[in-house]
Amino acid sequence: MEIQDVIWPSEDDVIILESSNAGQTTGGKCSDSVPDALTLEEYDNEASDSFHSPSTSANSPASSSSMIAPPRQRVAHKCSHCGKCFIYRYKLLEHQRLHTGENPYKCSQCGKSFRRSCDMSSHRRTQCTQAAYICLKCGDSFQSLKDKLRHRCGRIVQWFDCSQCGKSFKKMHLLNKHERTHTKICNFTCKPSGQEYPSMSEMRSNQMSHLPKISKQCKRCGEMFSSVARLTKHELRHKKQDQKICGECGKAFKSKYEVSLHMRCHTGERPFQCTYCGKGFSRSGNLKIHLRIHTGEKPYLCSDCGKGCMSAGDLQIHRRIHTGERPYKCTDCGKGFTTASNLTVHMRGHTGERPYICSICGQGCITGTVLKIHTLKHTGFKPYPCHICAKAYTNLTHLKRHLKKTHNVVQNQTV
Repeated sequence: MEIQDVIWPSEDDVIILESSNAGQTTGGKCSDSVPDALTLEEYDNEASDSFHSPSTSANSPASSSSMIAPPRQRVAHKCSHCGKCFIYRYKLLEHQRLHTGENPYKCSQCGKSFRRSCDMSSHRRTQCTQAAYICLKCGDSFQSLKDKLRHRCGRIVQWFDCSQCGKSFKKMHLLNKHERTHTKICNFTCKPSGQEYPSMSEMRSNQMSHLPKISKQCKRCGEMFSSVARLTKHELRHKKQDQKICGECGKAFKSKYEVSLHMRCHTGERPFQCTYCGKGFSRSGNLKIHLRIHTGEKPYLCSDCGKGCMSAGDLQIHRRIHTGERPYKCTDCGKGFTTASNLTVHMRGHTGERPYICSICGQGCITGTVLKIHTLKHTGFKPYPCHICAKAYTNLTHLKRHLKKTHNVVQNQTV
């Protein structure tokens, strides 16, 4: 097989060649974009003649320097079968195996041959079903990488024997440490006790016995821990929980943000104001529900009776009328209530608590509504008049009772 070598021009000459042969088709179309060998030979002759011909302007320094040092040239390798050219010789040899059918690289496991070594390596990694994984220490082969990793090599391990007692060790530093017990060489001294030890680990274990004993029990919950580090980590959880507890009433919340909103109940802060009546609220959600009183919006409807409610909480309380649920029980008499506020008012009947005090006579009332009705007695104002007769009442309940007894009007009729 003949391999033809042709002169490869320098980079500057290639630029000149491309500009002069613009629009012409080159012969060699290989992967490395190498021009045709004949074109290189013709250009090589022209380039050599131009390098050695005398210059017309001898005084030009550029022309004199080009005569002294011609540009470096490369050799292009041309295939004798198809005419393709390659910069490197090993590329040409790999290419010629396409014509000869030669496959010099053979898989040692399955016997399959390949033209290039990289193809064989890829075959061994991904495709070969008989590929074995070989232990470099003992030479054993395995069918999978998992079996090779599980393999414990049975090669001979060098052991280091003690000259005094014959005890064997895998590593030399372990033997040296053991021999100190025979020679009684103590290089490590414990400062608190002054005792000497042959190893650092024995000296440190002795130092731990002189340290003051630290309690590993949590002072908050009494839980015991195996180390001080775990106790410290546990105490940090208590601190984070403290940050989520109200300092005024001790109520717990899920986040610091919820605590900050709750604190407005104690500080009296009401940043959200109603544009209709000017009433303030601590949360924007409460203001949104309050505005439905003015707009008359009741988006939550009962599926049993169709009654509309202003909030999901009101609908849940209303549903207890149909289900009969009374989740809030009195601890004294066992009576059940649908809401916690009703239970709180009921408990004041047992305890005698009257938190709402009249500013005129000093009488205490159970709820704020009762206090408002009581205050009307002092002012003489009766906001609930009868539409049939001239009588008026301070309480809506009294008006309904009057309509039923005097005028025979049903209680649930609109007044």
